[in-house]
Amino acid sequence: MKTEQLLTVLTTQIEALSEKIEPLGNISTQQARFDQVLFNNHGTRLRDYLLEVRKNLAQLKQVVAEQHQQQVAFLAEKLVAQVAALQRELATQVLRKK
Repeated sequence: MKTEQLLTVLTTQIEALSEKIEPLGNISTQQARFDQVLFNNHGTRLRDYLLEVRKNLAQLKQVVAEQHQQQVAFLAEKLVAQVAALQRELATQVLRKK
C-alpha cells in the first residue's frame, strides 16, 4: 500500500475511534490510564489521549509531506500503538464499571 493510502486508512480508524470515545470522553479516572512512554499526556480522560492521537496524526502527515522517512516510521509506529491502546481501553470499559 502506498503511504497516502495508509494515511487514509489510519485517519479513518482514528475517526471511528473518536466516535466511540465521544460518549465516554469526559469520564475521569483517579490516575493516568496509560504508560508515559506510550502517551506524553498524563490526563485521566479518554478525550485527553484522543487529542494527542489527533496531534500525532497531523504531525505524521506533515513529516510524510516533508519526506522524513525515519520520523515517518517512528510516528506511524507510535500512532498505531496509541490507537490500539485506546481500542483496548474502550473494550474494557464494561469491566471497569463493575
